[in-house]
Amino acid sequence: MFRVVRGRVRLERCLADGRAVAIHTARPGDLVAEGSLFAERYHCDAIAETATAVELEARSTFLGRMAAEPEALLRLCDWLSSRLRSARLLLEIRTIRPVRERVLAYLEMRDALGHPPEERPVRRIADELGIAPETLYRLLADLEAEGEIVRRGRSIRRAGRGPQE
Repeated sequence: MFRVVRGRVRLERCLADGRAVAIHTARPGDLVAEGSLFAERYHCDAIAETATAVELEARSTFLGRMAAEPEALLRLCDWLSSRLRSARLLLEIRTIRPVRERVLAYLEMRDALGHPPEERPVRRIADELGIAPETLYRLLADLEAEGEIVRRGRSIRRAGRGPQE
């Protein structure tokens, strides 16, 4: 079991045609490899998106701790439940048409979940949303011109949702 201490870890799965599908992005405090806790092998690749530090705990040690510490097990269940809700919400968002509404819903979701303004490369956000990066670049420019979003460097957030306003 890995816990992200600093940075971001993107989980990807390779498809038969060689394309990679973004599964999740783990941030500080998140666990990585929890989906493989009871599997014989990891089900996706973990790729550091930024300078990253992780803590490692052997599966046997982790499971032993969960068995011995009911409070820790409850915290894990709560965290896993939260991850499941977020994954389901992202799947729902990926079905939204038109794409403009999908992107706005994604930014709303991040705000509702208490995530900081999105600061990942646009290409990674496009992967997560199932959008061509070029389409997302054009759409972000349009949304910024319309005053729907605010961009500063790699930071993207809905207008009126941050301390800068």
